[in-house]
Amino acid sequence: MSSTYNEIKRILFSERELDINKINEYLDIDFKATINIIFDIFYDSILISSYDEINLILYNIEEIIDNQSTDNYKIINNKVREVNYKLSKLNINTIEFRNIKLTLIDLNRKMNLKKEKADNFNIYNLYSHLIFKEKDLKTVELIIKYKDDILKVTDNDGRTIFYNILEYYLKEENKEERDYFYDVIMLFIHNLEEELSKNKVIYLDKLSKYQDKNYVKEIMDRLKDINKVDTIELEKKYNISSIVKDAIIKEMESFHFDRSGRLELDVNFVTIDDQEALCLDDAISLVKNADGSYYYYVAITDIPSLIPYQSQTFYDALGRVETIYLIDKNINLYHPNIANNLCSLLPNTKKNVLLYRYFVDSNLNIDTNSLEIIRGIITVKNRLTYDMVDTCTNIDLKTIGMLERISLITSSLKAHNSGKEIYRKVENYIKKAPDYHPSTFADKSVSANIVQESMLLVNSTTPKYFHDRNLIYIYRNHRIYNKEYADRLFKTITKTYEGNIPPKEYEKLVKVLAVSYLNAYYSSTSIGHEGLGYDYYSHSSSAARRFVDSYNQYLTYQQLFQSHPLTDGEYYELEGVTKEIIEYINDKKRENQKFQNEYNYLYSKGKILERRK
Repeated sequence: MSSTYNEIKRILFSERELDINKINEYLDIDFKATINIIFDIFYDSILISSYDEINLILYNIEEIIDNQSTDNYKIINNKVREVNYKLSKLNINTIEFRNIKLTLIDLNRKMNLKKEKADNFNIYNLYSHLIFKEKDLKTVELIIKYKDDILKVTDNDGRTIFYNILEYYLKEENKEERDYFYDVIMLFIHNLEEELSKNKVIYLDKLSKYQDKNYVKEIMDRLKDINKVDTIELEKKYNISSIVKDAIIKEMESFHFDRSGRLELDVNFVTIDDQEALCLDDAISLVKNADGSYYYYVAITDIPSLIPYQSQTFYDALGRVETIYLIDKNINLYHPNIANNLCSLLPNTKKNVLLYRYFVDSNLNIDTNSLEIIRGIITVKNRLTYDMVDTCTNIDLKTIGMLERISLITSSLKAHNSGKEIYRKVENYIKKAPDYHPSTFADKSVSANIVQESMLLVNSTTPKYFHDRNLIYIYRNHRIYNKEYADRLFKTITKTYEGNIPPKEYEKLVKVLAVSYLNAYYSSTSIGHEGLGYDYYSHSSSAARRFVDSYNQYLTYQQLFQSHPLTDGEYYELEGVTKEIIEYINDKKRENQKFQNEYNYLYSKGKILERRK
């Protein structure tokens, strides 16, 4: 028998208080070996039926365990199971023996409870750090959506993280901080309504002490059995109006297209959209020159040629910022008569457009630096759908030939910038696009690639055009958080996808990647768009659906198409106005997103009332 065995036995059976420090010395040297010796001593005592010694050693074992890290519980639990198994083989049936086995079972239970509590506290600390310290709303949203235990873990006082968020919200005096916690609370309510309802009484009781404050009452109302919400009230909350003012309708009666100073092209322009699309705001054409080269035209509906700068309709659209897409309807940027009729590039109808013209050589190599911006008049010859282009059905041979050449051009554009494909798919994932599925990582159809690459071409070359000439423009900037890490994930995703990764594993990678993205934003200066892989990027291709695109057209008019260049005073005034508009749009887009999320959530739950007239 080893000297260590005898020494530990002497300590365990000491009549005096257990010398825990001495035991710890042995544990520090070799924890597993020391635990084995302690339980061997315990088992040997049972064999000689020394029940006084056994009770003493059990008492001391419990004290030893109380002083251990939960990381060591696995080793102890394994030893307890081993001893229990050996005891089950002994033919002993005394009351004392049964009590010993019950004590061991209880010891195991206590260790599991302590470990569970410690694990719970560690998880709570992680969530608490992300919510209260990091304060990245996108990360918080991902945690709430994908961590099932977030309302199960508690602090040392047994309070849920949501309870403590309410505590912070109620006591926070700084409005910016309070707004952040408001957004967090709403994320919980939107995503975890059923789970929150289990402790709703506790939360409401907490809030009731502050119910005289408007920002508290609103949350209380949401936590209660939520009644159906009138859309008018919801729109008021987010300063959104889907009702067209009488003044706007009257002003529209005076609108007329300015046709002067325009290049009218009688060439084969086509639109490619969904069958149900009403607003056709872009068209394309490829025109062959006498020397075998080509001009590639992207035509965008021309808003300034119809809607005067700083008119009531102009400011009405600015107030809305964008078309808001809801589950059951859309709130249009412009009156439907403008978006779907007057400015829509309907077939066989003359329409004002801004033409973005690019030189293409005889081998179909496009020169992206050759951009010309021209005021034009076109007549769309063919209204095509995605299915028609992909199947080449109901399209004349001449148009098919043109589309085949355009497809080669746009495929070349896509090949030169593969990063944007991954960004698009990750962006769709973040936004939880209804059609999202890992299969969306596959190449898009021919028609979709033609449209997407044509729009990206305009959106990437136009801001460079303005930047190179020191002209005012609104840029779309984007940076990837921890780009090196994100790039590694890009490579992993691409490599793994080629190996037919299972959808669930693929989604895991995308979730991680999504956290690496920061929201894009508008600015008067360009830092590029890392996600799409462009040094310059803008929104210029959807003038009937986004106000930024419309406003960039107004900037185009004021700086390119006036009879005289802007004076220094006019330039600085326009620059100042543009910066104010950018600040407003960035803020308003966030509000629109909140409205969209809340409306769609309420609608999905059957809690939207029909509009009161």
